[in-house]
Amino acid sequence: MSAPFLPPSFTLDRVHPVGRIRCYDVTLATAPCPTCGHHGRIHSKGRVPGTWVVRDLPHGAPVELHVTRRRYECAVCKMLSPTGRTPSFGWRGPDVHPRFDMTDRLHAHVLSLLPCEPLSHIEARTGVPASTLWKMAIQLSQLLEQHHRFPTPKTLAMDGIKILGSEYMVIGDGLTGLPVGMVPSIRSVDVRAWSKIHLDEAQVRVVVADLHKTNTSIAGLRYPHARYVADKWHVIQRFQAVLSQVINKEIDRLRKSGQSAAAKTIYDFKPGLMAMKSTLRRTRRTQKGGQRALSFHNDLQPILASNPEIDRAFWARRAFIRFYSAPDLATANVWLKAFWHRARHFAHLQSFQDFAKLLHNHRQLIDNYFSTVTRRPDGKWRGVTTNALEQHNGQIRKRLRARNGVQNFALLRLISVYANWRIGEDILLCPGPADGTTRPDCERVIGPVYGPSPSFEMRKSTGIFWRCAACR
Repeated sequence: MSAPFLPPSFTLDRVHPVGRIRCYDVTLATAPCPTCGHHGRIHSKGRVPGTWVVRDLPHGAPVELHVTRRRYECAVCKMLSPTGRTPSFGWRGPDVHPRFDMTDRLHAHVLSLLPCEPLSHIEARTGVPASTLWKMAIQLSQLLEQHHRFPTPKTLAMDGIKILGSEYMVIGDGLTGLPVGMVPSIRSVDVRAWSKIHLDEAQVRVVVADLHKTNTSIAGLRYPHARYVADKWHVIQRFQAVLSQVINKEIDRLRKSGQSAAAKTIYDFKPGLMAMKSTLRRTRRTQKGGQRALSFHNDLQPILASNPEIDRAFWARRAFIRFYSAPDLATANVWLKAFWHRARHFAHLQSFQDFAKLLHNHRQLIDNYFSTVTRRPDGKWRGVTTNALEQHNGQIRKRLRARNGVQNFALLRLISVYANWRIGEDILLCPGPADGTTRPDCERVIGPVYGPSPSFEMRKSTGIFWRCAACR
């Protein structure tokens, strides 16, 4: 008998007792003749020995279909044959994937899960072996790398990420932080080669990256219409190292002079002094009921008043943050002048000398930031940064920890680039010609597409699948 939870080409014979896996004995529908199609007169030649196990979409537990298959022959082809004989034939059915022993709807469901969830979780939910999932993930990653291209963002962000000792370059949209690609190297020549293949370089207007020594050559990529911007947070972070060194030297001086209590106070409140936002000011002292946000006037102001060196470095950092908060370069230079006035006292520190050298060598890339500044809805002036992309890189590390690490680059690229998209809904794969008999592999991919997507069963029943022009 037919069952509403089974694909249409299967009829239900028997339901096994419910266990860890739901098992159903089913019979596959009669096969059409490969030559005559459904116009032939089909006769059964007997059952195929053994049971064919096909996995289906899980219903609260993994589902296995124990399929009974038959061999057939066509009476019309036999009558028209000169020898009066014709080879028998069988089939996998219209609802079973041509390469994997699973239904098409389960295959589509697994593809949508592969970039988002660990293989062990997918195996537990669907019953598909991890070896099969691994093969599907590698094939999907290779298909997408070769045949899928994201729209080229006008603001391009680049940020390196280190995973298991290897360095990679993640390339994404500087406004949304969504990645468009991943390069297994941080060398500019490799990034250039990748961008030539995967990006329309003429569409790029802004390129933003940090000033790490391997990224300062980003201007050498020479996008024809792009302006190169140094990420402001990495520049500010360089002066954070100066502030940290000043605080540490003051703590060391107080300890050597016998003022251990004052040194311990500065040590405990150092996280509050280093925080760039007032909401992030914390102390190492554990308060009853949990940590509290520090009050500037009650907690930090006494430290600054009694330690002139820390006071100068603290307000120099404040002036430098105001430099990046300015609406234009002219206003920013006023705050930069105030910064140099306070920071000149630290010229003897090696960390400050490195920071001053960085500002001098890359001043043009730093000034380019102000050409991208716009006023946000909150009233603040902000330019482009790699902040959104770095947040996504943090999500990549979380996904890799959930998988206990990933060493295969194809799988790593699939997880990093496509975890925010649903394969089959946002990223569409061409299923091949809609002739009902042949399913040759088609390698066309489009996306992302936007809007609600109908269920696989609805698309299957109506026959509405996106197909490339060659397969329509």
